[in-house]
Amino acid sequence: MPNYKKHLAFGFLLYLISIYLMSILNKSISFNLANYIEWLCCILFGSLFPDIDTKSKIQKKLYSFLLLLNLILIFLGEFTTVAILSVFSLVPLTVHHRALFHKPIFILGLGLSLIIYIKLYQPYFYINTIYNILFFILGAFSHIYLDMGKKQFFKI
Repeated sequence: MPNYKKHLAFGFLLYLISIYLMSILNKSISFNLANYIEWLCCILFGSLFPDIDTKSKIQKKLYSFLLLLNLILIFLGEFTTVAILSVFSLVPLTVHHRALFHKPIFILGLGLSLIIYIKLYQPYFYINTIYNILFFILGAFSHIYLDMGKKQFFKI
């Protein structure tokens, strides 16, 4: 079982490969430095995300981030988003390790749910969100692949 450093390193390697492939395939689209930094953060967060169901540094950082985000959203009057985030933040506390968060189908469903939510409620951020979620999913898949191996990864 790899530690968090190996998950981050593998996620970073996949990030570099992805950026290289994007530069070859999308010559007509240009991205700025902020996009690259955003995607790096998404893939690195994704590479640690499946272990969110264990008591760890990443879980503590996630809950600190969610607290700050909820306070900002309350200030902005986004009470529906606060409620949704609050409910979802309880899920890691109620599942067993390597159960829900280590299922590729769950990761895909989570990403699709976020894309639908953004499309409905924040359409201005829709295209940017798709890239971010794709990098997050790639990072989460890298984590699951390292933990479970090829045979287990492709089991649904």
